[in-house]
Amino acid sequence: MGRMGFFCNYTFHKPCNYNCKISFFVVSGKPTQTSNSESTKTKNQLIFVLRFFLFLISVMKGKNTARLFYIDVIRGWAIVIMVLANSAPYVMQEPYPFWFRLISSFAAPVFIALSGYMIGLKTNQTSNKKLIVRGLLVVLAAISIDVFIWKLMPFQSYDVLYIIGFSIVLSPFLLKLNRLHTIALMLFIFASAFVLQYVFCYTLRSLDSGFSFENMSIIFHSARALLLDGWFPVLPWLGFFVAGMYLSRFGFAVRNTNKLLYGCILSLVFAASSVLIYFQYRPLREAYGELFYPADLYYCTAAFSILALLALNARAFRATMFEPVSWLGRSSLFFYILHLAVISYGIASIHELLGANIWLSMAAFFISLSILGWVLQQYKKTRLWQKTPYVFRFLLGS
Repeated sequence: MGRMGFFCNYTFHKPCNYNCKISFFVVSGKPTQTSNSESTKTKNQLIFVLRFFLFLISVMKGKNTARLFYIDVIRGWAIVIMVLANSAPYVMQEPYPFWFRLISSFAAPVFIALSGYMIGLKTNQTSNKKLIVRGLLVVLAAISIDVFIWKLMPFQSYDVLYIIGFSIVLSPFLLKLNRLHTIALMLFIFASAFVLQYVFCYTLRSLDSGFSFENMSIIFHSARALLLDGWFPVLPWLGFFVAGMYLSRFGFAVRNTNKLLYGCILSLVFAASSVLIYFQYRPLREAYGELFYPADLYYCTAAFSILALLALNARAFRATMFEPVSWLGRSSLFFYILHLAVISYGIASIHELLGANIWLSMAAFFISLSILGWVLQQYKKTRLWQKTPYVFRFLLGS
């Protein structure tokens, strides 16, 4: 089978002219006629996908708004990673390569930390009542996903939206803490998690009881999953929310001359912790490849290194070329729910329809999401958006 690679050169011209040169090269030994045909077919598919996606950027590219553009971009990349990670059981075969499992493991801490970051920015703009209502709506979204998409009992698995919702509900209390108390609470959360994981022997349990009113009693016996060994237990995931809130409220000062030094140190810490994770046994959760079962000291160290590197290099995400990714970030809750619905009800069929080509399937998925994201942004610019009920604006990214 021949090997194929590609590179792309971009040339920008304002306004909205987008010229792109796409060059492909094929490296092969002695491919058979069948493999050569398959290689040509795959190459043509990739050319079409790239040209179409670049056309979308040229047509839909717009100016940044008053929103924190780089936050939307980072959150959009987290959506991209999460789509890949959650699609894996349906379009990939085990065992997954370590690099894929590693990358898949950092969307969740980014989401949770950014949730805390945004709450911290609105300290003086949002009442406690609105924060609590917002948190409860996120929890309601998590319950709806369990019941209507996965057909499971709620308050059992504690997926990522549960911890975000619970954290937002607690945020009126967290916002009253000063700098020192916030640091102390964050350290206490992580230290307690690591100790309890050891003392009570963290166990990756099967949490797949189907939805039924007869199973309601399960909810009242899931305290351990909430605190310790659910998919995203309070300990230690609340710590990432507190860390994001700390960053937006108090920040940290790094001189430009020291950024390279800190970046190198953080990269080394990330590399060292990743190596330690590699040599550990990290089980799969129902064919999902993330490495945070459990989110122990090694994983949390790697995750914090990634978050710190993102904070140091936030300017890198302000480039206009990331506009399509920002569309996903501006409506992250909507796209999170949508991608789970597509995965649950149709990703396998779409993958088969596209010839079981994982790259073509993912490209089609992402292009569809980007188009829908652009449509949502255009809708938000109309007068109808202000007349839209709050619940829908909340789901679509107000």
